[in-house]
Amino acid sequence: MLDTTSSWRTATLAAALVLGAPAVTMAAEPAPPNAVADSDAGDGLAHALTIGARVGNPGYGALLGYRLRLRHGIGVGLEVEAGYAPRAYIGGHLAHDDAVLRARAPLFFPVFRSRRLTMALGFAPGVRMIRSASPGFARRRGVSITADVGAFAYVHAHPRLTWLVGFELPVGIQIDPITDIDTLGTLLVTGPVVPLGDRLSWYATLEGGGLYGSDGDAGKFLVRGTTGLRVVLGASARHWRAL
Repeated sequence: MLDTTSSWRTATLAAALVLGAPAVTMAAEPAPPNAVADSDAGDGLAHALTIGARVGNPGYGALLGYRLRLRHGIGVGLEVEAGYAPRAYIGGHLAHDDAVLRARAPLFFPVFRSRRLTMALGFAPGVRMIRSASPGFARRRGVSITADVGAFAYVHAHPRLTWLVGFELPVGIQIDPITDIDTLGTLLVTGPVVPLGDRLSWYATLEGGGLYGSDGDAGKFLVRGTTGLRVVLGASARHWRAL
């Protein structure tokens, strides 16, 4: 006769092996590439080139930028924008048909980073030059010193989608032909960052808010959209999730 106790032990051992095999297999399976933890996986020296277009009620233009990412996600860069504004204020006077050239140096400082969220502060000093084509307009050129200060949150909703929300405080002081507050306001900013490959990503932002300008320029509402492509060198586009 079969030993009943031995049979039960054999059956129990076989059942444990059958039920435990999937768990062992799953534990031993390597994590997929997209399961890499947050942007720390791509932390370190990297470069990015951006090209984009911008349109809104202030006018439209094109921009070209470079960003250097240092350790811990700190970023420094240079951005140049050239465009057209149907109206602008030079020396407190309204000018039409204006060419606008702006250069600024964005600085990016992360203050918190996790797998799902990056929070950062931004500061971008720069200069803006306006050239008016208005006939009979005496002061054809205006030069302003600018500084954009902001706070941003990047929600990493998916390995292929990061969503930006934040606000920016643009400040501009015209220094030629007169010294005056040129721009002062608050803008809300939102938009996606989507990697298209290992080195390429697409981004878009929508800005809206109130602005105050030079003397005689009443408060107004600004709405502006920007979209562009970014090429990343030295890191994966999926690990460079911030603008």
